[in-house]
Amino acid sequence: MIEGLDGLLAALDSLQEEIDDPSVLKPGAFLLLEGMKRRVAIDTGELRDSLQLEVNIDGVTFSTDSDHAEANEFGTHDMAAKPFIRPTFDTDGPKAIDAIANEIRKRMPHD
Repeated sequence: MIEGLDGLLAALDSLQEEIDDPSVLKPGAFLLLEGMKRRVAIDTGELRDSLQLEVNIDGVTFSTDSDHAEANEFGTHDMAAKPFIRPTFDTDGPKAIDAIANEIRKRMPHD
């Protein structure tokens, strides 16, 4: 239980340290990565298998070394778009935010 102003300020300082820890983003980031892997069009599986994420002090970065990710997402003059990134953020974005919020709650000081 938080008692008094000093207790509240200590709890807020502790919470700020947890929020500044980039690992708090991992539950939401993994949820989005899995959503992309579920939605990507699969021919050989190379694009799906190349999807990666990095969580660091700068935030979350999703990447791939596949040379046809952009063509799948946006299409080309020869191929219709088969988006997988935007639909993931549209559908799973709120779930990712909830996962991050739950992680923060787990890290909050409890009595």
